[in-house]
Amino acid sequence: MIRLLQSKDLKKAADIASLAYPGMLIQTDEKKKELIERLETEQREANGIQFFGCFDEQDELLGIFRVNDFECNINGKFQRIFGIGMVAVHLLHKKEKVAYQLLSYFHNYARQEKVALVSLYPFNPSFYRKMG
Repeated sequence: MIRLLQSKDLKKAADIASLAYPGMLIQTDEKKKELIERLETEQREANGIQFFGCFDEQDELLGIFRVNDFECNINGKFQRIFGIGMVAVHLLHKKEKVAYQLLSYFHNYARQEKVALVSLYPFNPSFYRKMG
């Protein structure tokens, strides 16, 4: 099941992000706490950023992603666009197609919201190419 993350989910989200993005240097408890505070602020301020999570039947968080909802000038006309970022999957659930579920949900969510264009800045283009 994929749903919006709630405040109670953000600690687990920070744990997943810290393992998925070691270059962000958020492995310490202090840095994770800073990340949790940032995620809470971004979600609360409703500035076009939402965080979603994929949960299993026991409500364990398996993966996360962020949606950026913004407008972009395309051929002189402003269009609503969704960007996806911070896609991360728990290390113990790699190879279970969690990332595929997250991206499929993201695309369906964009269609539901009548967003014609989505964007991704891929950290590893071959990963997404293999995914299809």
